[in-house]
Amino acid sequence: MKRNGSVTVFLAMVFLMISALLCALVESARTAGARFYLRTMADSAIDSVFSEYNRKLWDSYRLILLESRSEETAVESMNGFMKPYVKNCGWYALAEPSSEITEKTCITDDGGVWFEQEVKDYMKYGWLSSGFSAESAQKIWKQIKEAGAMDSITKAYGLRSKEAVRMEKAVSKISNNLKSQTRLKSTAASELLSGDNVSFQQTAGMLEGKIQALPSLIDDYTKKADAFGLHLDAVKTEHAADFEKLEKENREALEKQIASYREYTDEDGVRRKELEALDDNSSNTLKNISEVRTLADETEEWIEEAEADDDDGGSDIDAGAMWQEVADAWETVSLSSFEGASGVRDEKTEALLESVSGFAEDSLLKLVLPEGRTVSDGKMDLSAFPSKTNTSARADTGIDLVTAAAVDEYAGKYLPNFTDKSTRPIAYELEYTISGAGTDRGNLTSALLQILAVREGLNFLHIMTNDKKRSEARTLAVTIAGSTALPALAGLLQCLIMAAWALIESLMDIKALLSGKKIALIKTERDWMIGLKEVLTIAATQKLPDADIKESSLGIDYEMYLKLLLFTKTAEERDYRIMDMIQLNMAREESGFLLQNCIYGMHAKVTCSSRHLFTSLGISDTNTALLSPEFQISAETVKAY
Repeated sequence: MKRNGSVTVFLAMVFLMISALLCALVESARTAGARFYLRTMADSAIDSVFSEYNRKLWDSYRLILLESRSEETAVESMNGFMKPYVKNCGWYALAEPSSEITEKTCITDDGGVWFEQEVKDYMKYGWLSSGFSAESAQKIWKQIKEAGAMDSITKAYGLRSKEAVRMEKAVSKISNNLKSQTRLKSTAASELLSGDNVSFQQTAGMLEGKIQALPSLIDDYTKKADAFGLHLDAVKTEHAADFEKLEKENREALEKQIASYREYTDEDGVRRKELEALDDNSSNTLKNISEVRTLADETEEWIEEAEADDDDGGSDIDAGAMWQEVADAWETVSLSSFEGASGVRDEKTEALLESVSGFAEDSLLKLVLPEGRTVSDGKMDLSAFPSKTNTSARADTGIDLVTAAAVDEYAGKYLPNFTDKSTRPIAYELEYTISGAGTDRGNLTSALLQILAVREGLNFLHIMTNDKKRSEARTLAVTIAGSTALPALAGLLQCLIMAAWALIESLMDIKALLSGKKIALIKTERDWMIGLKEVLTIAATQKLPDADIKESSLGIDYEMYLKLLLFTKTAEERDYRIMDMIQLNMAREESGFLLQNCIYGMHAKVTCSSRHLFTSLGISDTNTALLSPEFQISAETVKAY
């Protein structure tokens, strides 16, 4: 039987297939739009979250950071910004938005690189466009390194100069001992000729004591000489790298100057052999003295007995002749002698020069503080600082001089120092970045000592390369050593004098800097303040003069010297200490503020549920996973300041 309607069924099936295809295409487009809408929603939400940066931090330090004390807070804030998008999503049919932070970068992470990035982003609009170059940064870096190297070398050799002086004083004790022996022997001879056996025995006993003390004096000298040689070798080895930091001409000049140390060792080697041979005859000498003392006692006893046997009270015995025989025997006693060179002749002046090195350690602040200024007594607890709780190593350990200079300039701009006369509880914040101590006094002292080291090195270079000043130092060294000293000793004393001179000049530099004046990094003759004669006066009075503090028009001020010191610190040390001070001041206004809670960048994942609109025909079980009308879509977003 023929059936009708086959065409209708065929067309219906075709229509159904075309409709399904169209619905699938429209649903695919709608789903793609929903994903794009979700991505837009996520980007907008994270932008809105990051717009809630800490305004006080920006106003005070020009840092744009999101303060979030917990991830939950940031997530809730992000979810809140997504709600309007979900409410008005229309055909995209988004619902149940949620977000999670997959990764976040805090300002304290990665060794401070993100802090540096914030600083550079701010500073590039002003300072970095003012003509600063990598070449100028490199030049400053090299000068500071050279000054530090010079100071390290000269201080090490300065200690060896003091050891040489100790050796000379040990030789002087030996020489004085031998002179005392000669004097005592002569005195004893006179006492014998006068028949005073009691005095002779006392004097001879003193002579024996001097002879017996001689080996210990020689041993003391030998130990000092051994230590000097070992320390001299150690200095050369330990400071080999410092020598390489010096310019060729400066290195050659310094090596020429310190050649006297090796010359002194060579010359002293000959003298040392002579000294060690002094006590070779000590035992024979002591034996001879003992025999003469016995002879003197016997002579006295014999004379007394002879006189007692004389009934007339007179004596036919020639006592004088008998004592002359004892005196003749005494002359056969042979004493050791030493004709070698010894010094120091002017020990008082030498002691004054040595005392100069203790100025910086004992009374630096007292010497250099401007009149009317006192040191802040500020103290702080370091335990919660980023430098103590959140340090981490950075991947790139290379030195970026331009970045370092930018961060240093930033620190000088926002952190007060001694010359700013800050009234904050912690007044010397820039000094803290140099020193890292828990008190203002400790930070100021440490920073000044580091500036002093730089100035000492540079001032020593000036003296060493200035013929007039070097000649003055040599003349004084020869005067102190005396004509009987080893020739090379004058060279050692010259180094000691130049070091003392450089130190006093450096103390004057610091006094000027703390008074708000400028001091040239590399001095000329016109910039120099202290003469060599004044060095001895200052050493005696332990007081720097108030007058004659010269200011260089081309010099740099105290703050700049601090920034130069900061320039020498590692990037991590510098960045974290600056963040310490930022956190300290922010916490005074916002209780509980911690930089570790300040987010620089963040990765987030946003998830929403959606449902099929054009492919949900209602002909399948909605509980079947593959045909479920609802599905999840997600998007990732990233944001950094």
